[in-house]
Amino acid sequence: MAGEEYINVDPLCVQGHRGDGQQVGTRTSEIQQDIQSRRLNAGGRGTWIYPLVAVGFTVTCILQLSLSIFLRWHYMNSTAEDNLKAVISNLTNTTSAQIDQLKAELNDLASMKAAEIEQLKAELNNLASMKAAEIEQLLKDKREIETKLCRMEGSCEGWVGFKTSTYYVSTEKKSWTESRQDCKDRGADLVVINSEEEQRFLHSLHEVTWIGLSDQEADRVFHWVDGGRITFNVVYWGTDQPTYEDELCVTIFRYFAFMVSWFDRPCEESNHWICEKHRFLL
Repeated sequence: MAGEEYINVDPLCVQGHRGDGQQVGTRTSEIQQDIQSRRLNAGGRGTWIYPLVAVGFTVTCILQLSLSIFLRWHYMNSTAEDNLKAVISNLTNTTSAQIDQLKAELNDLASMKAAEIEQLKAELNNLASMKAAEIEQLLKDKREIETKLCRMEGSCEGWVGFKTSTYYVSTEKKSWTESRQDCKDRGADLVVINSEEEQRFLHSLHEVTWIGLSDQEADRVFHWVDGGRITFNVVYWGTDQPTYEDELCVTIFRYFAFMVSWFDRPCEESNHWICEKHRFLL
């Protein structure tokens, strides 16, 4: 058996000692003890190898396992790194494409918004123009209404009421024809005198003013601007009037009494004038 040591004993020596039984027994006992001692020493020298082998095997396994783990880790890291690089590359490409797509969409949106803004601006401008026109028309209507009301009340600026008419006395001077046109522009006409009361009232308004009486045909017949002829009961000519010369348009001179204050003057002469409009014919 492994680990056992065999001792060769000379048979002759054994036989030579058989005579002495006591010596032989003692010698045999010593030999047996010596054999036993050798066996014990041999067994002690052999048993230390097993732990060493076990430790070596364990270390080898650990090294192999560590190497396997390292190689697997390295492989996994390399694979993960490659996968990560691929993911980053794909993500970069995808992100670039998405950014380009977003840019294109933003550009389209900006173009659409710009067009919508221009459309809104155009609509606002049109609306503003319409509103401006409406406002202007409303203001015009308002002025006309105010004018009508103030004429009815005889309270318009520059206008004064008397009985059923309202009168405007100019602040500037023009010819008879220009004065009449101004009255027409105001929706009126040069004044037509129909009564003594009206004559007295108009006589008090200004020093010299055109009235709506003239001889445009130069036939020595004076007519009012409404087409009527003067009547004998409403005639307020001054002394030696009319002259029937080149003085074919009539004025009121306040320097004379109201009953004799009509004087004919050249129609081209510049004077103030009086417009008349009936209050209830507005």
